[in-house]
Amino acid sequence: KPVAVVVGALLIYAAAAWLIEPMRIELDAPSRTSVFLGARAGRALLAHTVLPAIVTGFAVALCAVVLAPAGVLAGGSLPAALALVVTAPAVACCAGLSARRGGRLPQELLITAIGSDPSGGGLVLLGWLALWPGVAAAIVYIPVRAIHTRAAAGHVVVSVGIGLAALAVTALMQWRDPADS
Repeated sequence: KPVAVVVGALLIYAAAAWLIEPMRIELDAPSRTSVFLGARAGRALLAHTVLPAIVTGFAVALCAVVLAPAGVLAGGSLPAALALVVTAPAVACCAGLSARRGGRLPQELLITAIGSDPSGGGLVLLGWLALWPGVAAAIVYIPVRAIHTRAAAGHVVVSVGIGLAALAVTALMQWRDPADS
């Protein structure tokens, strides 16, 4: 079931990224961003992430209500479903943090990748692309796995706390303005 949890996290990430795509397009050209948005880019991006976080959280909650009684969820219980619902907004924030890049590959990263990787920088570039989806998968996997291995009430509280902390950290990271490059 660990693979199913990771695939589910990546599907949540894809849904949130799809909802945030218009904002990412706006961030593609930093010179236009300040004109069109009228607000700091970080503040606007966080505001544009709220609706995708609510939508993905609601969709995950709906799926959890339907699938948890059938025992299909990882952990097969409502605590695992609660962990999924709590971490879904954090996954949407990860998609927003990926959107902060604005679809641009920094020149510094390309130069570093070519200079440090004998294969031409492919592994470094793949790592750069997979960073936020990987963080999103970890944010979902860790609490669900903790509940699945030990379903005690304390583990549920800690797992939900981890999910809420991940949401707070990703939201705070998103609040900062993206670097102009």
